[in-house]
Amino acid sequence: MAQCTFGSRPKAGVGAYVWITWDLLVAFIASRFPKLGLLSDIPWDNILVSTDSFCSTEVVVPAPPGLTVWVTALAGNLGSLKEIADYVTQLFLQFTWSVNCECIPNPSPGGSCYPHYTSPPSLTDTAGGSGWCWGLRFTPADNTTKIYGARLWLTPEDTSPMAIRLWDCTTTGNLVFASFAVPTGGASNPVSVYLDTPISLLPTHNYSLTYQAAHNHVMLASGGVSGTNGPIAYGPSIIGTDCNVLGPCADTRSDHYGIDPIICTADPRGIVPFVLDTPEDLSTLPTIADPTCTTTADLCARILELEQKINLVTDIARWISTTTAPTGYSIGAVHSVSGSGTLAVAGIVGVLVEPSVPTRWGRTSDVPRRYIPKVGVIHFGDGTGSVDETQIHYDEQLVFGAPPLATTVSYSFPPGITAVVTELLRLK
Repeated sequence: MAQCTFGSRPKAGVGAYVWITWDLLVAFIASRFPKLGLLSDIPWDNILVSTDSFCSTEVVVPAPPGLTVWVTALAGNLGSLKEIADYVTQLFLQFTWSVNCECIPNPSPGGSCYPHYTSPPSLTDTAGGSGWCWGLRFTPADNTTKIYGARLWLTPEDTSPMAIRLWDCTTTGNLVFASFAVPTGGASNPVSVYLDTPISLLPTHNYSLTYQAAHNHVMLASGGVSGTNGPIAYGPSIIGTDCNVLGPCADTRSDHYGIDPIICTADPRGIVPFVLDTPEDLSTLPTIADPTCTTTADLCARILELEQKINLVTDIARWISTTTAPTGYSIGAVHSVSGSGTLAVAGIVGVLVEPSVPTRWGRTSDVPRRYIPKVGVIHFGDGTGSVDETQIHYDEQLVFGAPPLATTVSYSFPPGITAVVTELLRLK
């Protein structure tokens, strides 16, 4: 089901093209399916994609295969292995999509926000003694809101990145999040800093939102602004020396500073979150033991395993080569035929057809001579259907192009003509 109701696009800062590589696939498998080392053998060609094209459509992940399919795949069933490979690669593509792409925001996000400052505050750059940690306490009355980030009014002294922290003081100062993506300088106030993932606020919990500056200056509001806005009760404010410790849950002031939580019932930016499919739970499967390689015998065993894999690949490559582009053939069974019929065959690249033609039949003076009209037809089949016929016009005519899985040779000769059909076998 599509998640991006308003379409999708590349994320800001992503280049026009991005590589999707086998190394990234292996790293993804290792992180999501640590028990399935064999899946690193999934074939994948490194590809360079246009982000505009790649991000224009969400990646759809098929339904999880189910534990039975995983077990049969790990037992070597080729059908199950393909199903697992398709599932894992689509999960990987969806993850890669989420790294480089995003849903286009809702142009009319709706929802309600409950700021601390309901109108632009009057703030003054003020030295705050030894206090370099500034903040604000607040308590939600219900569970209808989330905190999406914070608005900050920065001082000209703010010339280095600062940290924003949210504490849940009801749970003994539990640190809920810490963000270091705060811009510097006080030229364009306020600045809004958003979390990657909004935090749902718990009803009646007392929270403290703080930011850590690298100096003792703060934007101080003229007059107190404590009070309630919707379901959020604000105040008192926080001042301390270090936002990294539990002080933000204890040290309070009546002053108010240039910090305001962005608390809303819906993302004010209209952001449409993209949720990744959860990989199937394989916790009940045993973990693959890592091979040991500490002795000469261990090393020889690993080399032998690699040799066996190389030999298997070589055999497969040879079969593909001899099947699609044979370099030679050997003589197989010989059949004397007449009229119409079908021969059962296996492993052939073609046949040699030698007809016996009455003297009355038309022929050219070419060498070799050509009979006109045809003296018969041959066509190959695999039990399901047949390929197009080949007409027989010569005394000794080679007919190639048998499909790799050909199981039949059908023939048809008119009355008075017999033929010898010799199988030409594929060299192994």
